[in-house]
Amino acid sequence: MLRDVSLQEIRETAGQEKRLRRMRTAGLIAAVICACAVAVFFYWERETNPHTITTIVYESEQDVPAQTKNGLQYGLSYQLDADGKIIAAFDANGAQVEVDADGKPLAQ
Repeated sequence: MLRDVSLQEIRETAGQEKRLRRMRTAGLIAAVICACAVAVFFYWERETNPHTITTIVYESEQDVPAQTKNGLQYGLSYQLDADGKIIAAFDANGAQVEVDADGKPLAQ
């Protein structure tokens, strides 16, 4: 059967297969590099920007700080220092709001 095919045609087919093999190998290498880059990015993002969520459960309503009650009432969120004092207050749109020590908006 190969006797009926010219030598030039066999060489062309072999060359096409070689190119196809090289393209597959290059594609596989590119995919591995991309996967490694994505893995490194997410690892770096997690290590440099840690996110912590703290949940506080109060036993009674009297234990709830005034700033928490006022935050719920006025729809504000607070940035607190290590002692639990308000550093900044923000509304639902992320705009900073002036508040007193208990977290009540001064504009109200």
